[in-house]
Amino acid sequence: MLFKGSNDLKTGEAILERNRYKEQIFRPFTPKPIDFYYENPLYGKIDRDMNAVIFLNDQSNFKIALDSFEDPTIFAPRFVVRAFNDLKRAFLTVTSDNRGIAPPGLSDLTVKKGYVNFESIYVDHISAMKQALIESFLPRYEKNINNFSDFMKYVEVFAHTSGMRFPLTKTSLLLHKDTTRAVSGLVLELARKDKTRDSEKASLVLSKSKLDKNFVDQATGKSIDYVHQAFEAGFVNNYDWFMNLAANYGFKVNKNAPWVLVADITSEKMQSYLSSFRMSAEPGTASEYFELFCYKSYTDDLESFSEFMFATYREYVERFPYNIVPKYYEGCKFTIATKHKREVLPERETLLAGPSEPAYSKYSMDYWLPILFRVQMYEQDPHFPLREKGLTDAHEFNIIETYNKKGLLAAAKLLNLIVKRHNYSLQNHMPNSYSAMGKTKLADYYSIGRKTDSERREDFSIY
Repeated sequence: MLFKGSNDLKTGEAILERNRYKEQIFRPFTPKPIDFYYENPLYGKIDRDMNAVIFLNDQSNFKIALDSFEDPTIFAPRFVVRAFNDLKRAFLTVTSDNRGIAPPGLSDLTVKKGYVNFESIYVDHISAMKQALIESFLPRYEKNINNFSDFMKYVEVFAHTSGMRFPLTKTSLLLHKDTTRAVSGLVLELARKDKTRDSEKASLVLSKSKLDKNFVDQATGKSIDYVHQAFEAGFVNNYDWFMNLAANYGFKVNKNAPWVLVADITSEKMQSYLSSFRMSAEPGTASEYFELFCYKSYTDDLESFSEFMFATYREYVERFPYNIVPKYYEGCKFTIATKHKREVLPERETLLAGPSEPAYSKYSMDYWLPILFRVQMYEQDPHFPLREKGLTDAHEFNIIETYNKKGLLAAAKLLNLIVKRHNYSLQNHMPNSYSAMGKTKLADYYSIGRKTDSERREDFSIY
C-alpha cells in the first residue's frame, strides 16, 4: 500500500492522503501510538488540569536532574534515560544475532535529540520579539508614545493583531504549536527524517524481514508470532516488533514521526522508573509526576511579562529618546525644534522584589493584572475581540479583587483558569491524556459551549 501524503499536494488530495495514513498505517493489534496531530498535541506541555507546565530541570535535585545519553550533549530526565538504556540493551540483545529484525534506520537505536530547555527558547523568543517591536511595529505609532502607559497601549494592539502567531507571554509561547514538545523531556528522536512525507514514515512502519519461524525474542522469551501476531508467510513486521518492545519499557511511538519515542508517564513500566524517585505509582494516571517534576507556567507569567515589557521600553527610549511631532507649514512637512522627551524608567531588579522606585509606583498589580489578562486572551482566544466588553470588565474586576483578598498566586490562578477556558488549542484538540477518563475534550471537561457568557460570569464571582 502506498502512502503519498505530503505538503506538496493540493488541499483536497492532501486531506484524503493524510486521513488514509491516519486510519490505515498501524495495525489494530499493535500498541496504540501517540497522535500529536489529532489527539494529544499538548502531551507533556500541560498537566491533568490543563495547566501549562514546564519541566523543573533542577540539577541540584537528584530526582529531577537531567542525565545524558551516549552523546554527552543530549539530555533527558533521569528516569527517561534509565528506561531508554534498558530498552536499548534489550534491543541490542535481539538484533546482535538477528540484525534483519531492526527497523531500517534504527539499527543502533541512538538518540539524536532529547530534552530542549524551554527557558532558552523563551529567552531567544522574547529577544527577537523585542527587536521586532522596537524596529518594525512601534515606529508606526511613535508620535503617540510619550511614556510607558502609551507604550503598553500599542503592545496590546500588537497582541490583538499578532499575538496568536507571536505570543509575548511565557504560557502562550509554551502552548504555541511551533514550540517543540521536546521541552517536556518526554520525547526522544532516534533519527532525522522528513515527517511531512507519509512515504518516508510508511517505509519504516511497514518494513518486513524474513525470519525463522522458530525465532524466539530473547528480550521477552516469547516466540515472534506470539509477540506480534504479525508473522506472515515467513516474514515479520520489524516495526511491530519494535513497538511491542518499546511498550515493554514504557514508551510509545509518535504516530506521525515513527522514529520518535515518547515516554508514557501513565504506563506501569514507566511508573516503575518514576517510583525509584519516591513517586507513588498509580498506573493509568500521571500519578504525582506533574507535582514533583514540573511547575505551572502561569505562576511566572506576570513577572516575566512585566520585566520583558520594562526592558523593551527602556531599550526603545534609549534608542529613540525623543518624540518628534511632525507639523505642516504651507504644504511642506518639517519637525519642530522642540522635542518631547519620553518618560525614562531606571533599571530595577524585578517587579516583585527590590526597592520601589517612584517611577514604577503607578505600575502596580492593579495595572498589570488586567493587561496580562487581555494580552493572553488575544494570544489564546481568536474570538476575544468580539466578546462582550462587560464580561471582560467583570473578569478583570474579579482578578483584581482576588489579588486584594487572597494575594498574587490566587489572582494568577484565576486569570489562568479564565484564559484556558477560552484557549483555542485546548478546546478543540486536547483529550485528557493522563487518566482513565479517556478522550474527554476540554470543551466537555469544562462544559464550554453549554453556558452563555452571562452564565459563565457566575463561575468567576468572588464570594
